[in-house]
Amino acid sequence: PKPWIVSMAPAIESVVAYYAAPQDSEFRAVAGRVQLHLAEFDDWDPDQPQRFARRLAAGGTLTEVHVYPGTSHGFANADVRGVYAATAAELAWTRARRFIGATPARAGAA
Repeated sequence: PKPWIVSMAPAIESVVAYYAAPQDSEFRAVAGRVQLHLAEFDDWDPDQPQRFARRLAAGGTLTEVHVYPGTSHGFANADVRGVYAATAAELAWTRARRFIGATPARAGAA
């Protein structure tokens, strides 16, 4: 399933997504808050992740974006040799746990 498919479920309170930047034609509003973890280098149009985040925010979705300098797609996957970035992966995981555990009023604090 596509990672943004959860956006169609209205009961979702929080979404944490790694490497998520759906095309404009695939965009769906998200009822809950969204935290994105993005590599500095990826295969998509360099503006696509920020465009996605802006569309979420414009629709009223509390959106938090983290870009990890020097990383490539898959940086948080320890099984991907040559791409895995332990420091960035740990920071992303810490942020994700804090975001999921936060109440919506506290979610914007990074």
